[in-house]
Amino acid sequence: MEQEQFEWIPFFEAIADGLLRYKGDRPALLQEFYEIANSEDYRKTEAVYTDKYKDGSTGRLKDIDPFTVIALLMRTGGKKRNFAAMRLARFLQVDMANPRFYAGAPMIRPEESLFFAYEEERKDGDIDLHWDLLEKAINFADSENNENDEENKNAFVAAFDQSLAVKPIGQKYLTMGLFWVRADFFPVLSTPVCNYIKRKWNVSVDREINGEEYLKIRDNLMLETYRSFPAISHAAYLKKAIR
Repeated sequence: MEQEQFEWIPFFEAIADGLLRYKGDRPALLQEFYEIANSEDYRKTEAVYTDKYKDGSTGRLKDIDPFTVIALLMRTGGKKRNFAAMRLARFLQVDMANPRFYAGAPMIRPEESLFFAYEEERKDGDIDLHWDLLEKAINFADSENNENDEENKNAFVAAFDQSLAVKPIGQKYLTMGLFWVRADFFPVLSTPVCNYIKRKWNVSVDREINGEEYLKIRDNLMLETYRSFPAISHAAYLKKAIR
């Protein structure tokens, strides 16, 4: 049963791999993104994905990052999530059934499901930084000897720090995005998880961390808990639900 609870993990890994192929072809991905978000099955949520341009006007997003795409699946549940998962998997040529269970997978509020600021406040290249982080995270997590892979580790740390500087992302949502794409390798540091690991194992998380500190927290969790990151996240959200 535990394996079934976490069956979303390989599905999301495949989605992340598929998204990476669109790093240099974002117009096609953005078009599919809007077709999903604006469909009747997703109940037409285009208003959430309306950008505010530098000239004061508003309109559709002109670019998209991978974590915002995945957030389509994690800002809702039930039929809308199943529809979005099916459409996205088909577009990315992911030949896997939709997950039935999402134990430990953190949800995101609809109003916070953009992983970058509006164009009027966004810096040039902010969205590119998230794509670079996705690539570096996958390379690091999937390297054959990742724990001793200094080159991929250093590249990930640098990419993490750059993405963290993208407003208004913050470490909570950045680690959430990393957890979605490689949950067995990167822990999520959401508020429920941070509270849980502090109480249970005395692992503290500062309000502002960098990439090096994030990996140290990861190492501490592995050393202190002997539990998988998805299991920790699941336990944290169960604890929150029954309080």
